[in-house]
Amino acid sequence: MKYLWFYVAVLLTMGAVGHATIIQQEDFPPSQAGTLPSTMDAQWDAGTDVIVTDLATVVVPVDHPGGDGYVLRLGDLGAGGGGYNFAFPSDYQTASETDNSVAAWVYFDFPTTNTLERDYGLIIRCQPDPGGGVYPLRAGYWLLVTNNSSWGSYVPLNFRAFLLKRVSGAWFQIGTAGVNDYTTGWHRLELVAIGAEVRGYVDGNLECAATDSDYAAGFPVMVRYDDEGVDPDFFAASFDNFLWSKPNTTVSEWSIY
Repeated sequence: MKYLWFYVAVLLTMGAVGHATIIQQEDFPPSQAGTLPSTMDAQWDAGTDVIVTDLATVVVPVDHPGGDGYVLRLGDLGAGGGGYNFAFPSDYQTASETDNSVAAWVYFDFPTTNTLERDYGLIIRCQPDPGGGVYPLRAGYWLLVTNNSSWGSYVPLNFRAFLLKRVSGAWFQIGTAGVNDYTTGWHRLELVAIGAEVRGYVDGNLECAATDSDYAAGFPVMVRYDDEGVDPDFFAASFDNFLWSKPNTTVSEWSIY
């Protein structure tokens, strides 16, 4: 299992699987430690708190299968930190795909002794905000797994995957929500959009499916949210092996697994 991700990535790169054309792949290796790669941008604290770092700095006890001990730290560590952080391709203002898939390893660290909110997820077909970045427009399709969260009138079950869209400043849950619990530990998220079909996978399991046509194209995003700004122990999320691909098959057949 240790080299599963490496094996899949090699097959995709060689075209042996025939499922996808890679648009952008970021493994965040040790050679990038202390930096945000030039191929990525972030909102907020790009290159300061949002950097490639070793697992010890994000207090992650073990690596994911095939990991190299380094991850992209996505967080705001200063006083008053917390809230949103986003990471996305640096050419996001011009990069736009219709049928595409985004995937990443994400370490879920859900609190068990308090009611603080933590959210982990991916966005696909995201629209660039007129002011730059993702926020405050936050328009696109979201795959999330959360704890103690609410989105407009929708209150998801803790630890279960769900799909959202944000239109004209309002949140809407779309499609079906997941039925499996995903608690603290490493999980592989994948979000696929082909035509009007949007699907969300966790650890290779199809958890969410929706049909929606509000967003036809856009760029992918890694996102986290938390309420740690009210807590002295500021929190950062860990993302790794970002993969943005263009599938060559139908949505019912497409998954990196």
